[in-house]
Amino acid sequence: MKFIITILATSLLIFSCGDKSNESSKSTGNGTGNQSTGTATAAGGTTAGGASGTSGAAGSTAGATASGGTGSTSAGTGTTGSTAGGTGTSKPPENTKFSKGPYGIGVKDILGEWTVATLDGDFEFKKHFDGSESYFFVMYAGTHNYSKALWGSSFANFIKATPKNVRLFLLSYNSTFKKDLEDQKKRFLNDIKSLDQKTQDHFKERVHFVVEDARKIKGALGDVIRKRPGLFFGLDRNQRIRELGSLSYMNSPPAFQWMAKEAEFFNFEIEREKKLNTKAKIVKAMDNFIHKGGWGSTHSSTFDVELPAKNDIEKYDTLLVDFDMSCEDHLDKNCPDWDHTARLFLCRKDDEKKCDLEVARWITTYKREGRWVTDISPVLALFGEGGKRKFRYTSPNKNSLVLNFRFSNEGKGMRPVAFQEIFKGGSFNQEYNKKQKQLTFKNDGSFKKVETYAILTGHGWGKDVDNCAEFCNHVHFITLNSKEKFMREHKIAGQTYGCMNQVNNGVVPNQYGTWILGRGGWCPGMDVLPWREDLTKALVSGENTLDYKALFKGTDYTPVPHPNANKQGLNASISLNSYLIFWK
Repeated sequence: MKFIITILATSLLIFSCGDKSNESSKSTGNGTGNQSTGTATAAGGTTAGGASGTSGAAGSTAGATASGGTGSTSAGTGTTGSTAGGTGTSKPPENTKFSKGPYGIGVKDILGEWTVATLDGDFEFKKHFDGSESYFFVMYAGTHNYSKALWGSSFANFIKATPKNVRLFLLSYNSTFKKDLEDQKKRFLNDIKSLDQKTQDHFKERVHFVVEDARKIKGALGDVIRKRPGLFFGLDRNQRIRELGSLSYMNSPPAFQWMAKEAEFFNFEIEREKKLNTKAKIVKAMDNFIHKGGWGSTHSSTFDVELPAKNDIEKYDTLLVDFDMSCEDHLDKNCPDWDHTARLFLCRKDDEKKCDLEVARWITTYKREGRWVTDISPVLALFGEGGKRKFRYTSPNKNSLVLNFRFSNEGKGMRPVAFQEIFKGGSFNQEYNKKQKQLTFKNDGSFKKVETYAILTGHGWGKDVDNCAEFCNHVHFITLNSKEKFMREHKIAGQTYGCMNQVNNGVVPNQYGTWILGRGGWCPGMDVLPWREDLTKALVSGENTLDYKALFKGTDYTPVPHPNANKQGLNASISLNSYLIFWK
């Protein structure tokens, strides 16, 4: 569905999984500095308290005494811990997780060192950052209506929606910056009274009120703000500057709580990286390839890929496709506007002009970048004996593309060796199922597994009463030997938050369009997850039959024209390519 909203503010973000604090505050004179679960008191001097780590990460404690003051320490609860203590000039251990660079101030650059003064004392970035928390920065511009609305939005709603390992820094561009932040802290403390005490205490340590003119902040943070004087941005767990997308949805006012979805997404990114097999053989298919897009001759790009040779490819039982779609300077404003289908086809070995074997599919974002890693292991059967093969990529969007195949052996004891093309889609109406013919295949007992592999999405909206097939729950059935039925349905289709609730599965959040709405088999800014069904246990010896049909509300779909049909709408259709995959 095509709908876009205007970019109203520059944005960036960071996120982390697990609840880990490594926080300190300085106190000069007869003050008290609180640090996570540790405290430090100094008389006539400055003392830093200890740091604590949770969620199975390393924890450390440090204490110091200066100028007659006393320092207290708190122990971390991670799997490993170290303690440093002393008097006079003793220093806490260096944060070895802080990146050594190279640093920059552009989007996706690593951010260097900075320190800011807050209402609770100085905050030193290098001392705190350890890759476990997200950092958000919101700058207040009193003459900007969007900024006013964001600044006045609910802290409680943000806290209820966000992972706990988030830090929020509030700053002001105004000459009245100190009063702005004092007033904002009062509002924050009042707003979170509805939350339980434990949650209040947790976020009191993680919402920071910066009492410096945002334009005059020193260090790397100030450099970023001066280069890109927007209203919000952040850092991810890899210490990289990141955009946050749109913090408002359609015509609704902006709100802090939309940052929570970015935090959730960065958590997903970290977990995704952990699961990747570092020993996988990586074959580059596209390396910063500029796909021109459009609807004419540049809609398709063809390219050759040198797959592993026969003796090598036969070692692998697993195949992932790692696809990165980026925009100039990694800026949202330079990304294509619409959500479109992007598809990868393998050209036939006996006729390279016929590139119709679809192996993977994605739906692009509304004006944001994206990266997706998809398990397409059954496609190993299509790759056959490997070697040089031609591929075709199609999309109307212009992007810089990186596409890698990741081959690995995960000890499955078998691998895909052969395939048979089966069912295809088409216009979704009362004729759809009539066009689907029964197929047969033989089981000679030599295969360890036989499965179906289908790439399936529903499209069409605004033409019929049921808004099919983008926003309706079309249900698909594969029947083996007229007995065993395998089903794929799309329960989130048409649900208001259907796709928003898929951020933890890879949906790019905070897009500039109707990204939150559930779709029939896809979401904007996500890979299309293949529909796979294992038929092995239900096979019979010799000839087997397969039937396929798609229903809506238990029957063949008969579109009922909408009395106020959208002139830009599309008729219902099912985009389907499917295969039988044989494993040995």
